[in-house]
Amino acid sequence: GIGNHLVKQNRLDDALQMFDRVIEICDRLGPEGCDRQIVVSALSNQAVIRQKQGDLEGAMELFEKSLAILVEGLREMHPE
Repeated sequence: GIGNHLVKQNRLDDALQMFDRVIEICDRLGPEGCDRQIVVSALSNQAVIRQKQGDLEGAMELFEKSLAILVEGLREMHPE
């Protein structure tokens, strides 16, 4: 997508903004209109960018948030 293309061009701040837009749109659409994997991917991409920028704490926070969304989805699929 566009965000990944911006990363390849080393336009990291622009890429962060693009991934923010994806997350905002998915938040507005809700789970019926946007697959949670899109949000997980955007958060993970933001984490990688933060890591590249030297913000390891920010990167870890974003990775943990994306992991929490994945775990939530697994619990819904397997409520045992």
